[in-house]
Amino acid sequence: MKRISIKTLIDITQTNVKRNTKPSGSPLSDKDHDFRRNQQRNYETFIQLLGLSFLPENISTPQKKTSSIFGDEQTVWEFECSFSDGFDINKVMGDFHNIPIIRELEESVALPISCIFTHGKHMNTIIAMTPNDGQNS
Repeated sequence: MKRISIKTLIDITQTNVKRNTKPSGSPLSDKDHDFRRNQQRNYETFIQLLGLSFLPENISTPQKKTSSIFGDEQTVWEFECSFSDGFDINKVMGDFHNIPIIRELEESVALPISCIFTHGKHMNTIIAMTPNDGQNS
């Protein structure tokens, strides 16, 4: 299997907060819960977009790092996944480009527009093949 890496300035922290209700069924109105749910929503958007082109496998948990890959040193979320043959990176980048996200979470840069951009002056997401390490997953 081959792998791709996704690096983004968008907060895609995997919080596993997937419900807007307490286990008892009563609604939640907790700001911290809403914040963590929005992080999870962004993560889910990325995974669903990958699924438009291929079945992502062995998805790593997004890691929050500091990087200068987008120019100035910023907070970047990075994860990888594997896939079988038939992958077109240009299609995947097109699938991601201009898709709405939730901003103003834990990003270290003010995103001017609430969208994923894989190219252009507002680029905030990089999708790339990972180098082949000679191993098959």
